[in-house]
Amino acid sequence: MEKEQKFFEQPEEDNFEFDDIDKEGYVRFGDVSDRFIPRMQVQYSSRYLNGLAGSPNLGEGLRTKNPGVAGYHSVRIHKDDIPEFVRRYREHEEERKKLFN
Repeated sequence: MEKEQKFFEQPEEDNFEFDDIDKEGYVRFGDVSDRFIPRMQVQYSSRYLNGLAGSPNLGEGLRTKNPGVAGYHSVRIHKDDIPEFVRRYREHEEERKKLFN
């Protein structure tokens, strides 16, 4: 029987390689969100890049494009900053879980 991945559970092995990288090294944030922020639509997860709507600003100091625009599908993050963003997100979620346990 295949093991189900629980909400916010870290995958067994991280894969930070993406196929759709622009010439400057940026990846669609939606692709990152789909892989590392399960069950959250990009319109909500993209708020973590700039702290919109009361979300923590986990993108501070990271290279991003269009993080504050209404067209969240155009938001991009530099491929080399993805591991740091994922680390910050997971750390935030661990702290958040402690508040509710």
